[in-house]
Amino acid sequence: MTVTTTLAHRFARAVEVLPLVAFRGLNGGMPLLLGLYIGYRWGLAELGAYTLASSFVAIGLMVVDWGCTRWLPRELALARVQEGSGSGVATANTLRLILAAGFLLLTGVLSATGRIPAESARFAIELGVLYPLSIFSVNGVSDRIVSREIAGIGGAVASGLTIFAVGAWCTMRVGSGPHLLVLAYVTGKVVEAVIALWPFSVQAILGILYARLSVFIVEHFRPADLGLVGVATALQGIFLLLPVSIGLLKYPVFTTAAVKGDRQQIRTALVTALTMSVAGVAAGVAASFAGRHLISRVLHVAPSSTLFVIVFASIAALTAGTAMSGLLLQALGREHTTARLSFITLAASLVSQFTFVWWLGLWGVAAGIATAELVSLAIFGTAAFRAFREKVTARPGHAIEVPAPESLLH
Repeated sequence: MTVTTTLAHRFARAVEVLPLVAFRGLNGGMPLLLGLYIGYRWGLAELGAYTLASSFVAIGLMVVDWGCTRWLPRELALARVQEGSGSGVATANTLRLILAAGFLLLTGVLSATGRIPAESARFAIELGVLYPLSIFSVNGVSDRIVSREIAGIGGAVASGLTIFAVGAWCTMRVGSGPHLLVLAYVTGKVVEAVIALWPFSVQAILGILYARLSVFIVEHFRPADLGLVGVATALQGIFLLLPVSIGLLKYPVFTTAAVKGDRQQIRTALVTALTMSVAGVAAGVAASFAGRHLISRVLHVAPSSTLFVIVFASIAALTAGTAMSGLLLQALGREHTTARLSFITLAASLVSQFTFVWWLGLWGVAAGIATAELVSLAIFGTAAFRAFREKVTARPGHAIEVPAPESLLH
Protein backbone atom coordinates (compact mmCIF):
# COMPACT_ATOMS: atom_id res chain seq x y z
CA MET A 1 0.00 0.00 0.00
CA THR A 2 1.51 3.34 -1.08
CA VAL A 3 1.76 6.43 1.09
CA THR A 4 -0.83 8.17 -1.10
CA THR A 5 -3.28 5.28 -0.72
CA THR A 6 -2.76 5.24 3.04
CA LEU A 7 -3.37 8.98 3.32
CA ALA A 8 -6.45 8.75 1.11
CA HIS A 9 -7.81 5.92 3.27
CA ARG A 10 -7.24 7.90 6.46
CA PHE A 11 -8.82 11.00 4.94
CA ALA A 12 -11.86 8.97 3.91
CA ARG A 13 -12.21 7.61 7.46
CA ALA A 14 -11.89 11.13 8.88
CA VAL A 15 -14.58 12.44 6.53
CA GLU A 16 -16.81 9.46 7.38
CA VAL A 17 -16.86 10.37 11.07
CA LEU A 18 -17.72 14.05 10.47
CA PRO A 19 -21.53 13.53 10.62
CA LEU A 20 -21.14 11.88 14.02
CA VAL A 21 -18.94 14.75 15.22
CA ALA A 22 -21.59 17.19 13.99
CA PHE A 23 -24.33 15.29 15.82
CA ARG A 24 -22.43 15.24 19.12
CA GLY A 25 -21.21 18.81 18.77
CA LEU A 26 -24.59 20.29 17.93
CA ASN A 27 -26.26 18.37 20.75
CA GLY A 28 -24.00 20.11 23.26
CA GLY A 29 -23.16 23.33 21.43
CA MET A 30 -26.44 24.49 19.88
CA PRO A 31 -28.17 25.24 23.23
CA LEU A 32 -25.16 27.40 24.16
CA LEU A 33 -25.28 29.30 20.86
CA LEU A 34 -29.02 29.68 21.26
CA GLY A 35 -28.49 31.18 24.71
CA LEU A 36 -25.89 33.65 23.45
CA TYR A 37 -28.27 34.82 20.72
CA ILE A 38 -31.09 35.22 23.25
CA GLY A 39 -28.75 37.39 25.36
CA TYR A 40 -27.79 39.46 22.32
CA ARG A 41 -31.37 39.93 21.12
CA TRP A 42 -33.40 40.15 24.35
CA GLY A 43 -30.90 41.06 27.06
CA LEU A 44 -29.14 39.47 30.03
CA ALA A 45 -32.29 38.98 32.11
CA GLU A 46 -33.79 36.71 29.42
CA LEU A 47 -30.44 34.95 29.01
CA GLY A 48 -30.32 34.29 32.76
CA ALA A 49 -33.77 32.68 32.70
CA TYR A 50 -32.83 30.56 29.70
CA THR A 51 -29.47 29.55 31.25
CA LEU A 52 -31.14 28.29 34.44
CA ALA A 53 -33.64 26.25 32.42
CA SER A 54 -31.08 24.84 29.96
CA SER A 55 -28.76 23.85 32.83
CA PHE A 56 -31.60 22.01 34.56
CA VAL A 57 -32.55 20.26 31.29
CA ALA A 58 -28.89 19.36 30.58
CA ILE A 59 -28.71 17.50 33.90
CA GLY A 60 -31.99 15.78 33.12
CA LEU A 61 -30.81 14.72 29.66
CA MET A 62 -27.69 13.13 31.12
CA VAL A 63 -29.74 11.22 33.71
CA VAL A 64 -32.24 10.09 31.06
CA ASP A 65 -29.38 8.96 28.81
CA TRP A 66 -28.26 6.62 31.64
CA GLY A 67 -25.00 5.88 29.85
CA CYS A 68 -26.75 4.52 26.77
CA THR A 69 -24.78 6.76 24.41
CA ARG A 70 -21.84 4.38 24.96
CA TRP A 71 -23.58 1.24 26.15
CA LEU A 72 -26.22 0.92 23.44
CA PRO A 73 -23.88 0.71 20.40
CA ARG A 74 -21.92 -2.04 22.15
CA GLU A 75 -25.11 -3.94 23.01
CA LEU A 76 -26.44 -3.64 19.46
CA ALA A 77 -23.11 -4.81 18.04
CA LEU A 78 -23.10 -7.84 20.35
CA ALA A 79 -26.69 -8.63 19.38
CA ARG A 80 -25.51 -9.16 15.81
CA VAL A 81 -23.08 -11.91 16.75
CA GLN A 82 -24.13 -13.33 20.12
CA GLU A 83 -27.39 -14.99 20.98
CA GLY A 84 -29.06 -13.47 24.01
CA SER A 85 -27.25 -10.14 23.71
CA GLY A 86 -29.42 -7.07 23.37
CA SER A 87 -32.09 -8.40 25.73
CA GLY A 88 -31.45 -5.49 28.08
CA VAL A 89 -32.23 -2.83 25.45
CA ALA A 90 -36.00 -2.98 26.00
CA THR A 91 -35.53 -2.76 29.77
CA ALA A 92 -33.16 0.21 29.38
CA ASN A 93 -35.65 2.00 27.14
CA THR A 94 -38.42 1.49 29.70
CA LEU A 95 -36.21 2.85 32.49
CA ARG A 96 -35.24 5.86 30.40
CA LEU A 97 -38.87 6.64 29.55
CA ILE A 98 -39.72 6.50 33.26
CA LEU A 99 -36.84 8.87 34.02
CA ALA A 100 -38.00 11.22 31.26
CA ALA A 101 -41.52 11.25 32.67
CA GLY A 102 -40.07 11.84 36.13
CA PHE A 103 -38.10 14.89 35.02
CA LEU A 104 -41.12 16.31 33.18
CA LEU A 105 -43.17 15.85 36.34
CA LEU A 106 -40.42 17.45 38.44
CA THR A 107 -40.36 20.43 36.08
CA GLY A 108 -44.11 20.85 36.48
CA VAL A 109 -43.91 20.58 40.27
CA LEU A 110 -41.09 23.14 40.53
CA SER A 111 -43.01 25.48 38.26
CA ALA A 112 -46.29 25.09 40.15
CA THR A 113 -44.65 25.63 43.55
CA GLY A 114 -42.66 28.64 42.37
CA ARG A 115 -39.31 27.05 43.18
CA ILE A 116 -37.97 28.34 39.87
CA PRO A 117 -38.88 31.67 38.21
CA ALA A 118 -41.84 31.61 35.85
CA GLU A 119 -39.76 32.53 32.79
CA SER A 120 -37.20 29.79 33.51
CA ALA A 121 -40.01 27.30 34.13
CA ARG A 122 -41.50 28.10 30.72
CA PHE A 123 -38.14 27.55 29.02
CA ALA A 124 -37.67 24.29 30.97
CA ILE A 125 -41.07 22.98 29.90
CA GLU A 126 -40.38 23.83 26.25
CA LEU A 127 -36.97 22.15 26.36
CA GLY A 128 -38.45 19.25 28.34
CA VAL A 129 -39.64 17.72 25.06
CA LEU A 130 -35.99 16.75 24.56
CA TYR A 131 -36.17 14.23 27.44
CA PRO A 132 -38.19 11.52 25.64
CA LEU A 133 -36.92 12.71 22.25
CA SER A 134 -33.30 12.02 23.23
CA ILE A 135 -34.13 8.36 23.83
CA PHE A 136 -35.28 7.80 20.26
CA SER A 137 -32.47 9.94 18.87
CA VAL A 138 -29.75 7.99 20.70
CA ASN A 139 -31.34 4.69 19.68
CA GLY A 140 -31.41 5.68 16.00
CA VAL A 141 -27.85 7.04 15.98
CA SER A 142 -26.54 3.97 17.84
CA ASP A 143 -28.10 1.65 15.27
CA ARG A 144 -26.56 3.63 12.41
CA ILE A 145 -23.15 3.57 14.12
CA VAL A 146 -23.27 -0.21 14.41
CA SER A 147 -24.48 -0.64 10.82
CA ARG A 148 -21.81 1.87 9.62
CA GLU A 149 -24.45 4.07 8.01
CA ILE A 150 -22.82 7.29 9.20
CA ALA A 151 -24.12 9.27 6.22
CA GLY A 152 -27.64 8.80 7.57
CA ILE A 153 -26.63 10.68 10.73
CA GLY A 154 -25.41 13.55 8.56
CA GLY A 155 -28.75 13.63 6.76
CA ALA A 156 -30.61 13.72 10.08
CA VAL A 157 -28.44 16.57 11.39
CA ALA A 158 -28.79 18.56 8.16
CA SER A 159 -32.58 18.10 8.11
CA GLY A 160 -32.91 19.18 11.75
CA LEU A 161 -30.74 22.25 11.19
CA THR A 162 -32.73 23.21 8.09
CA ILE A 163 -36.04 23.05 9.94
CA PHE A 164 -34.55 25.05 12.83
CA ALA A 165 -33.13 27.66 10.46
CA VAL A 166 -36.45 28.09 8.67
CA GLY A 167 -38.34 28.28 11.96
CA ALA A 168 -35.84 30.77 13.42
CA TRP A 169 -36.02 32.96 10.31
CA CYS A 170 -39.83 33.01 10.45
CA THR A 171 -39.69 33.83 14.16
CA MET A 172 -37.36 36.75 13.55
CA ARG A 173 -39.46 38.03 10.64
CA VAL A 174 -42.64 38.24 12.72
CA GLY A 175 -40.78 39.76 15.66
CA SER A 176 -41.69 37.06 18.19
CA GLY A 177 -39.99 36.51 21.54
CA PRO A 178 -37.37 33.91 22.52
CA HIS A 179 -39.85 31.17 23.29
CA LEU A 180 -40.82 30.64 19.67
CA LEU A 181 -37.12 30.48 18.83
CA VAL A 182 -36.66 27.72 21.40
CA LEU A 183 -39.68 25.87 20.00
CA ALA A 184 -38.14 26.12 16.52
CA TYR A 185 -34.99 24.49 17.91
CA VAL A 186 -37.05 21.71 19.53
CA THR A 187 -38.96 21.16 16.27
CA GLY A 188 -35.65 20.75 14.45
CA LYS A 189 -34.61 18.14 17.01
CA VAL A 190 -37.87 16.27 16.44
CA VAL A 191 -37.19 16.13 12.69
CA GLU A 192 -33.60 15.04 13.37
CA ALA A 193 -34.79 12.16 15.55
CA VAL A 194 -37.35 11.03 12.96
CA ILE A 195 -34.72 11.02 10.20
CA ALA A 196 -32.15 9.29 12.43
CA LEU A 197 -34.63 6.50 13.11
CA TRP A 198 -35.75 6.20 9.47
CA PRO A 199 -37.21 3.85 8.36
CA PHE A 200 -38.00 2.45 11.82
CA SER A 201 -39.56 5.77 12.89
CA VAL A 202 -41.89 5.78 9.88
CA GLN A 203 -43.06 2.24 10.59
CA ALA A 204 -43.65 3.11 14.25
CA ILE A 205 -45.59 6.29 13.40
CA LEU A 206 -47.71 4.52 10.79
CA GLY A 207 -48.22 1.67 13.25
CA ILE A 208 -49.74 3.92 15.90
CA LEU A 209 -51.90 5.64 13.26
CA TYR A 210 -53.05 2.20 12.10
CA ALA A 211 -53.87 1.14 15.67
CA ARG A 212 -55.87 4.29 16.48
CA LEU A 213 -57.56 4.78 13.11
CA SER A 214 -60.80 3.18 14.30
CA VAL A 215 -61.17 5.79 17.06
CA PHE A 216 -61.16 8.68 14.56
CA ILE A 217 -63.50 6.87 12.16
CA VAL A 218 -66.00 6.12 14.92
CA GLU A 219 -65.78 9.72 16.13
CA HIS A 220 -66.68 10.82 12.60
CA PHE A 221 -69.49 8.35 11.86
CA ARG A 222 -70.82 7.27 15.28
CA PRO A 223 -69.68 9.68 18.03
CA ALA A 224 -72.20 8.21 20.48
CA ASP A 225 -70.30 4.87 20.36
CA LEU A 226 -66.86 6.36 20.98
CA GLY A 227 -66.85 5.37 24.66
CA LEU A 228 -67.75 1.79 23.81
CA VAL A 229 -64.94 1.60 21.25
CA GLY A 230 -62.64 3.09 23.90
CA VAL A 231 -63.40 0.18 26.23
CA ALA A 232 -62.84 -2.33 23.43
CA THR A 233 -59.57 -0.65 22.42
CA ALA A 234 -58.31 -0.67 26.01
CA LEU A 235 -59.16 -4.37 26.40
CA GLN A 236 -57.42 -5.15 23.12
CA GLY A 237 -54.35 -3.26 24.37
CA ILE A 238 -54.29 -5.47 27.46
CA PHE A 239 -54.47 -8.58 25.28
CA LEU A 240 -51.52 -7.28 23.24
CA LEU A 241 -49.23 -6.77 26.23
CA LEU A 242 -47.99 -10.37 26.11
CA PRO A 243 -47.40 -10.52 22.32
CA VAL A 244 -45.56 -7.18 22.36
CA SER A 245 -43.35 -8.31 25.26
CA ILE A 246 -42.60 -11.62 23.55
CA GLY A 247 -41.73 -9.77 20.35
CA LEU A 248 -39.26 -7.50 22.15
CA LEU A 249 -37.59 -10.53 23.74
CA LYS A 250 -37.41 -12.47 20.48
CA TYR A 251 -36.18 -9.60 18.31
CA PRO A 252 -32.51 -9.99 19.37
CA VAL A 253 -32.83 -13.74 18.75
CA PHE A 254 -34.20 -13.12 15.24
CA THR A 255 -31.39 -10.67 14.51
CA THR A 256 -28.63 -12.95 15.79
CA ALA A 257 -29.99 -15.98 13.95
CA ALA A 258 -30.27 -13.94 10.72
CA VAL A 259 -26.62 -12.90 10.99
CA LYS A 260 -25.57 -16.50 11.63
CA GLY A 261 -27.84 -17.81 8.88
CA ASP A 262 -29.51 -20.20 11.34
CA ARG A 263 -32.76 -21.08 9.57
CA GLN A 264 -33.93 -23.51 12.24
CA GLN A 265 -33.42 -21.06 15.10
CA ILE A 266 -35.50 -18.40 13.37
CA ARG A 267 -38.27 -20.88 12.63
CA THR A 268 -38.30 -22.20 16.20
CA ALA A 269 -38.27 -18.72 17.76
CA LEU A 270 -41.04 -17.51 15.44
CA VAL A 271 -43.30 -20.51 16.03
CA THR A 272 -42.76 -20.26 19.79
CA ALA A 273 -43.53 -16.53 19.82
CA LEU A 274 -46.67 -16.90 17.70
CA THR A 275 -47.94 -19.87 19.72
CA MET A 276 -47.46 -18.09 23.03
CA SER A 277 -49.00 -14.88 21.70
CA VAL A 278 -52.12 -16.52 20.28
CA ALA A 279 -52.50 -18.66 23.40
CA GLY A 280 -52.24 -15.56 25.59
CA VAL A 281 -54.87 -13.70 23.55
CA ALA A 282 -57.15 -16.77 23.55
CA ALA A 283 -56.87 -17.03 27.33
CA GLY A 284 -57.72 -13.34 27.64
CA VAL A 285 -60.76 -13.72 25.37
CA ALA A 286 -61.96 -16.75 27.34
CA ALA A 287 -61.54 -14.92 30.65
CA SER A 288 -63.36 -11.87 29.27
CA PHE A 289 -66.26 -13.96 28.04
CA ALA A 290 -66.51 -15.72 31.39
CA GLY A 291 -66.44 -12.36 33.18
CA ARG A 292 -68.59 -10.45 30.70
CA HIS A 293 -71.14 -9.54 33.37
CA LEU A 294 -68.35 -8.05 35.52
CA ILE A 295 -67.07 -6.06 32.52
CA SER A 296 -70.59 -4.80 31.87
CA ARG A 297 -71.08 -3.72 35.50
CA VAL A 298 -67.67 -2.19 36.20
CA LEU A 299 -67.16 -0.39 32.87
CA HIS A 300 -70.82 0.59 32.41
CA VAL A 301 -71.16 -1.33 29.15
CA ALA A 302 -74.66 -2.36 28.15
CA PRO A 303 -75.04 -6.20 28.31
CA SER A 304 -76.06 -6.23 24.66
CA SER A 305 -72.77 -4.52 23.71
CA THR A 306 -70.42 -6.74 25.73
CA LEU A 307 -70.08 -9.26 22.92
CA PHE A 308 -68.95 -6.48 20.56
CA VAL A 309 -66.25 -5.42 23.05
CA ILE A 310 -64.91 -8.98 23.34
CA VAL A 311 -64.99 -9.63 19.58
CA PHE A 312 -63.22 -6.34 18.92
CA ALA A 313 -60.53 -7.15 21.49
CA SER A 314 -60.04 -10.69 20.15
CA ILE A 315 -58.71 -9.23 16.86
CA ALA A 316 -55.48 -8.86 18.85
CA ALA A 317 -54.65 -12.42 17.76
CA LEU A 318 -54.35 -11.24 14.14
CA THR A 319 -52.47 -8.12 15.22
CA ALA A 320 -49.91 -10.28 17.01
CA GLY A 321 -49.18 -12.20 13.81
CA THR A 322 -48.74 -9.00 11.81
CA ALA A 323 -46.48 -7.48 14.45
CA MET A 324 -44.30 -10.58 14.62
CA SER A 325 -43.95 -10.63 10.83
CA GLY A 326 -42.87 -7.00 10.89
CA LEU A 327 -40.28 -7.70 13.58
CA LEU A 328 -38.89 -10.59 11.55
CA LEU A 329 -38.65 -8.39 8.44
CA GLN A 330 -36.67 -5.76 10.36
CA ALA A 331 -34.43 -8.41 11.92
CA LEU A 332 -33.68 -9.68 8.41
CA GLY A 333 -32.59 -6.18 7.38
CA ARG A 334 -35.77 -5.34 5.43
CA GLU A 335 -36.63 -2.17 7.35
CA HIS A 336 -37.32 -0.16 4.18
CA THR A 337 -39.69 -2.87 2.96
CA THR A 338 -41.45 -2.79 6.34
CA ALA A 339 -41.94 0.99 6.10
CA ARG A 340 -43.30 0.80 2.54
CA LEU A 341 -45.71 -1.99 3.45
CA SER A 342 -46.93 0.06 6.41
CA PHE A 343 -48.18 2.73 3.99
CA ILE A 344 -50.08 0.06 2.04
CA THR A 345 -51.67 -1.53 5.12
CA LEU A 346 -52.66 1.87 6.54
CA ALA A 347 -54.41 2.75 3.27
CA ALA A 348 -56.12 -0.66 3.19
CA SER A 349 -57.28 -0.22 6.77
CA LEU A 350 -58.68 3.22 6.02
CA VAL A 351 -60.71 1.96 3.05
CA SER A 352 -61.86 -1.18 4.88
CA GLN A 353 -63.03 0.59 8.03
CA PHE A 354 -64.78 3.42 6.20
CA THR A 355 -66.63 0.92 4.01
CA PHE A 356 -67.73 -1.49 6.72
CA VAL A 357 -68.75 1.21 9.22
CA TRP A 358 -70.85 2.86 6.52
CA TRP A 359 -72.51 -0.49 5.68
CA LEU A 360 -72.86 -2.19 9.06
CA GLY A 361 -72.73 0.53 11.67
CA LEU A 362 -71.11 -0.37 14.99
CA TRP A 363 -70.32 -3.96 14.05
CA GLY A 364 -68.72 -2.61 10.91
CA VAL A 365 -65.93 -1.28 13.13
CA ALA A 366 -64.96 -4.80 14.17
CA ALA A 367 -65.51 -6.18 10.66
CA GLY A 368 -63.40 -3.43 9.10
CA ILE A 369 -60.54 -3.89 11.54
CA ALA A 370 -60.62 -7.67 11.20
CA THR A 371 -60.52 -7.37 7.40
CA ALA A 372 -57.67 -4.87 7.57
CA GLU A 373 -55.72 -7.12 9.94
CA LEU A 374 -56.18 -10.11 7.64
CA VAL A 375 -54.88 -8.05 4.72
CA SER A 376 -51.94 -6.80 6.81
CA LEU A 377 -51.13 -10.30 8.01
CA ALA A 378 -51.16 -11.61 4.45
CA ILE A 379 -48.94 -8.77 3.18
CA PHE A 380 -46.42 -8.79 6.02
CA GLY A 381 -46.46 -12.57 6.33
CA THR A 382 -45.76 -13.06 2.62
CA ALA A 383 -42.98 -10.46 2.67
CA ALA A 384 -41.39 -12.02 5.77
CA PHE A 385 -41.55 -15.50 4.24
CA ARG A 386 -39.88 -14.31 1.03
CA ALA A 387 -37.19 -12.43 2.93
CA PHE A 388 -36.60 -15.47 5.09
CA ARG A 389 -36.12 -17.70 2.05
CA GLU A 390 -33.88 -15.20 0.27
CA LYS A 391 -31.57 -14.29 3.14
CA VAL A 392 -31.43 -17.49 5.16
CA THR A 393 -31.12 -20.41 2.75
CA ALA A 394 -30.75 -23.99 3.91
CA ARG A 395 -27.07 -24.91 3.94
CA PRO A 396 -26.58 -27.14 6.99
CA GLY A 397 -23.20 -27.09 8.61
CA HIS A 398 -21.96 -23.99 6.82
CA ALA A 399 -21.94 -20.36 7.82
CA ILE A 400 -24.15 -18.32 5.56
CA GLU A 401 -23.23 -14.90 4.31
CA VAL A 402 -26.17 -12.60 4.94
CA PRO A 403 -26.52 -9.55 2.69
CA ALA A 404 -26.34 -6.10 4.25
CA PRO A 405 -29.54 -4.56 5.60
CA GLU A 406 -31.55 -2.42 3.21
CA SER A 407 -30.56 0.69 5.15
CA LEU A 408 -26.98 0.23 3.91
CA LEU A 409 -28.06 0.06 0.30
CA HIS A 410 -29.51 3.55 0.14
